[in-house]
Amino acid sequence: SSFTGTFYNQTGLQNESRCLPCSAGYYCDGIGNIVPTKKCREGFWCRGGSPEEMPLNQPYGTDCPNGSYCPTGTPSPVQCPKGTYQPSRRKERVEDCVGCDPGKFCSETGLSAVSGDCKAGYFCKGSAKTSNPDDGVTGGICPVGSFCVKGSIQPQRCFNGTYMNHTGNHC
Repeated sequence: SSFTGTFYNQTGLQNESRCLPCSAGYYCDGIGNIVPTKKCREGFWCRGGSPEEMPLNQPYGTDCPNGSYCPTGTPSPVQCPKGTYQPSRRKERVEDCVGCDPGKFCSETGLSAVSGDCKAGYFCKGSAKTSNPDDGVTGGICPVGSFCVKGSIQPQRCFNGTYMNHTGNHC
């Protein structure tokens, strides 16, 4: 007999102890597997030796952890990129990663929550990778004539009777 979650691709095998654990990203169900051909389901991660396509809290695999996504047959979870985060499990593709919230920044890969507030003197429009973005797309430095408190989404105009003659400061 053979173990489930294993395969063996040569002839002349003498006992089941030489059967190989199913490859990471694949599952080997039933018995008599020659090579792993069945990929684990998207949103799940088969570490190796899995007898099922959607393992849950098993030594051989589990559902995709937060901060990452798991395409079909992935040998390991793929971390969400900088500028995004992923608070949920079982995600399948990079598009499932959530763009960093306006006023916040996400400075590392594989985040399950935002890194923190945008720095005072700067504003973060969304998907910011740093607390002081200057690309004009995800955010920027506070322009002349306005101010940006910590966690700003956009610059605030200086009030009547006040002014700011340089960037990145208070009125």
